[in-house]
Amino acid sequence: MTVFSTNTTCSSSTRNKKFASKEFPNQIKVVAIKITNHTGQTLRYGTNYKIFSGDREADILPVSEVAKHIKESVPTYLLYLFLTEANIPVDEGGTKERIIPIGLFLGPAVTILNMRTAATANKHFRQEMEEYNLLETEIPNGETGYGLVGIQSMDFAPLYMKVLDK
Repeated sequence: MTVFSTNTTCSSSTRNKKFASKEFPNQIKVVAIKITNHTGQTLRYGTNYKIFSGDREADILPVSEVAKHIKESVPTYLLYLFLTEANIPVDEGGTKERIIPIGLFLGPAVTILNMRTAATANKHFRQEMEEYNLLETEIPNGETGYGLVGIQSMDFAPLYMKVLDK
């Protein structure tokens, strides 16, 4: 019998669509869970409660595994270096034309900016997963715990929790 409530939302409904788009190909769902403990005991995942999806236990991944598969690809931004060849022709009247090599600045600048942004986003995602790691959180009786978990599954069966008998 479950004596606490859960609320779940998938990360695809959040503002970061790049991370959400990585969920489907990797068959991983990042789920936010809220647990209000009314069991009379302190809850710790795996010790006295488990999370189920449909009729089977949910395959919850460690943070390192989730962060390894759900991340922005930093090296793909190197393709912006092809902008280095971009030039703007400027007509100086008559048959004279001057070429301004804007790509010498534009290509490396866009590449560095996007690579830094992607690397920072990956770092923040991992930090957030570690900070709200529900697998490592103890939830005392009468309190509410919040956490993020990565679940290896793409079915949409509702999640629920069961208190384990000792």
